[in-house]
Amino acid sequence: MRRLSLFSLVCLKILFLSLFASHVHAEMVTSVVSTPQVRAELTYYAPEGIQAGQTFWLGLQLTHQKDWHTYWKNPGDSGLPTSLDWRLPQGLKANEILWPLPKKIQVGQLVNYGFTDTVLLVTPVQVDRQLQLSSSNPLEIGLVANWLVCRQECIPQEGRFKISLQPASSHALAAEAFKLILDHQPQKLSGSPINARLSQQALEFSVPNLPASWVGKRIAVFPEDAEVLAAPAETHEKASQNWSGEKNAFWNARLPLDPNRMKSPQLLSLVLMPSGFGAEPAIEVALKISGNWPSEKDLISTQAIDAESASGPASAQPVVSEDLGWWGALLGGFIGGLILNLMPCVLPVLALKVLGFTKYLTPAQRRQQAWAYALGVTASMTALGGLVMGLKQAGLAVGWGFQLQSPSMVTALAILFTLIALNLWDVFQLRTSFFAQISGWQSGHPVFNQFLSGLLVVLVAAPCTAPFMGASIGLAVGLPLMQGLLVFFMIGLGL
Repeated sequence: MRRLSLFSLVCLKILFLSLFASHVHAEMVTSVVSTPQVRAELTYYAPEGIQAGQTFWLGLQLTHQKDWHTYWKNPGDSGLPTSLDWRLPQGLKANEILWPLPKKIQVGQLVNYGFTDTVLLVTPVQVDRQLQLSSSNPLEIGLVANWLVCRQECIPQEGRFKISLQPASSHALAAEAFKLILDHQPQKLSGSPINARLSQQALEFSVPNLPASWVGKRIAVFPEDAEVLAAPAETHEKASQNWSGEKNAFWNARLPLDPNRMKSPQLLSLVLMPSGFGAEPAIEVALKISGNWPSEKDLISTQAIDAESASGPASAQPVVSEDLGWWGALLGGFIGGLILNLMPCVLPVLALKVLGFTKYLTPAQRRQQAWAYALGVTASMTALGGLVMGLKQAGLAVGWGFQLQSPSMVTALAILFTLIALNLWDVFQLRTSFFAQISGWQSGHPVFNQFLSGLLVVLVAAPCTAPFMGASIGLAVGLPLMQGLLVFFMIGLGL
């Protein structure tokens, strides 16, 4: 039987998408969702039952497999925070997540804020004073949760949960876990906000009235807003901290700004705690920032001065440290693109390429089709990178592989590869005039078909992150447009 061309199957995918999407996207609704990386469970805490005018707590407990992690509300250098979309009955109102204290997770040169092992994300729920509760009418609680789970590669995942709660019953099976989160929420420092000033690409401030047991200890810093301070915060090579005043009453800190800063807030919240997680609750400090935020021009100028000072007046080095980072990103992107060919995301498309080896082509035809395939990969990889950079610049929280967070896109690709597999197994063939015309057109345009093959490789490979590739992408999204696009081009060239 004559197999359908790749271009024909792309058209077939569009035709069948509307017929099968609703069935493929159907998901089981439960209180527990398990993936190979995470076990997620919807739980609750209402020790005195659910009463009008009172508060009870809902929680999503994430249990990570070894070496995997999810993210805090400020993910740090990369990543996305877990989002909880509650579906509550009328009269119930969900407040903001009570985030546990995160860990600093080193991934290559990136520093992220997140969670390993088991973490409970707690949401207080306020019950309206006028709500009529009845034991004969249980409360139906729904949740759609999205999280990004990462090791070196990152996988966006979604869970749909549903439970029924009897208002008059006590719900305290997970009491210890909830109490631990509630008792260790950061305490707001009295006297906030504290004045802070901008000075030479850093934020300087002094904090009084910290607990006496903290005096003399090194303090860990977690900015609540992303893309303002450098993610390593107090561990950054340009950061400093000390204690001063009578009985060391003031903690003084100088924290460098994020070189890819996207925000210029006038009020910034920090979570402070002694390094190593003390027994006392963390402290939340609000900083009132005075001074003018540096422009991008000021930032580049300061980086050049720092690099020149570090190299010394007699240095003959032709490239400053920032350029070395960019060249390293180009090399890392190319190597990562090479390795990406071995990742599971790409293998299904490469299997289709193997079929082309059986066709007789002249050397000139092979060169033409090889160049078309290469152009399809590099052009679409560069365009996808430019789209990610543009969305980030617009303030949207998107990451690499964001398009596969769309159920419609996942459904379309699932249908496409299922049909490809069935066709390769000779399960079916289509002889309608519509597909005959497409196949005939494709036969006359093999070069364009190879370009489409390259585009499909990038579309499918995007959620995978090969070694060396993650750090390059993390740097690229914060670079000027042309430099960032060149990094994505090198990833495509390697692929």
